[in-house]
Amino acid sequence: MLSAGQRVAGRFEIERVAGRGGMGVVYRALDLVSGDPVALKLLHASELPNAHRFAREAELLARLECDAIVGYVADGLTPEGQHCLAMGWLGGVDLGSRLRALSARGEA
Repeated sequence: MLSAGQRVAGRFEIERVAGRGGMGVVYRALDLVSGDPVALKLLHASELPNAHRFAREAELLARLECDAIVGYVADGLTPEGQHCLAMGWLGGVDLGSRLRALSARGEA
């Protein structure tokens, strides 16, 4: 687990954990090149057998340009060999919180 202030790939400075999933951890980070916040997804080491899926996600995202899809920033390997994908940061409520709120109101 990374902590605030750590740098990834010499370009992204970790601010905080934004979420955790089955394949990895997503951090809110600062892109030191653009100065913009990004969502930085790092693949769990235990998920290396699925690295091709992660790489495919990055490849597809890099080719898409649509206002309805999060923007691609960069992807690659950290110096430690961990797969990473940086995407534009979308502010607001995370999906889990949104679904819980809808469920509590009987809308989901």
